[in-house]
Amino acid sequence: MLEPQFVREYVNTGKARLIYRHFPVAGVESVVAAVAAECAGDQNKFVPYRELLFRHQDGVDQGAFNADNLKNYAREAGLAPDAFDNCFDQGRYLDRVRGDLEEASQIGLEAAPAFQIGEGIYSGLPEWKELRKVIEEELANQG
Repeated sequence: MLEPQFVREYVNTGKARLIYRHFPVAGVESVVAAVAAECAGDQNKFVPYRELLFRHQDGVDQGAFNADNLKNYAREAGLAPDAFDNCFDQGRYLDRVRGDLEEASQIGLEAAPAFQIGEGIYSGLPEWKELRKVIEEELANQG
């Protein structure tokens, strides 16, 4: 996975930022799961919760991300149940998730994961060596 290397080498050193945007195109459940992940983020558990979602995905709208399962994953991630359930049941982040999806459509994103480095968009899973080269070139261009 590229993210830990990126965080270690660039985010933790102050050279870059990591901004996560949702691209929920795998059915209705992927939208609901993205909302749940944002609710987990309210308790600083976005990444662990997101990892649980990746481990439990089971095809498009097959029930893995129904409301009961998403709430159970929250408990598995050690989230405060009442706070999570309140956020999730209210759909607190639905507009944000929809906005991320709209933004992805506007820039022509077709696959995830994708990375924006400077003005360039890179889809799929590039080799770390290739991604690092692009990052270093962008940092050099920015001075």
